[in-house]
Amino acid sequence: MTIKISSKKSIFSYIALIFGMISFLAVVVNFYLPSIEPEPPVEKTVAMAVVGVTKYIIKESFHKHKTSDISQNPTKDEPQDLEPASTFWVVNFVASMMALFAIFMGIIGFIRKESKRVLIAAFVFASGTFLFQYFVFLLVLLFFIALVSCISF
Repeated sequence: MTIKISSKKSIFSYIALIFGMISFLAVVVNFYLPSIEPEPPVEKTVAMAVVGVTKYIIKESFHKHKTSDISQNPTKDEPQDLEPASTFWVVNFVASMMALFAIFMGIIGFIRKESKRVLIAAFVFASGTFLFQYFVFLLVLLFFIALVSCISF
């Protein structure tokens, strides 16, 4: 039995498939595994609370005793301290960008008339990356509705 290999190379389709599979796998693993970030120690949490209360007290006392100096800008606030992004959101963002890249490569492969089966698989994995969490929510909702409908009053 011989396998017929086409003379066209489906490079863009296979790149799209690989990136789509990796992005889908990243979202699924990220959703089901617990957070990788360790919990901060209690001492750090208490210290951050004390620092926040101290900053608030100093800020409020400064605003109450503010003079009417022209050099001060009353509308300008201090910059807000931003918390670093959690690993969950970073992985979801990177997986989404990989899925967009997979869709882009799939479009290029479609324009070049590459293998349709590989393109369909790439689009399924890339779109699954975006829709995975909504499907899980829908399944939980359907399970809940089925459970409630089985209970007779």
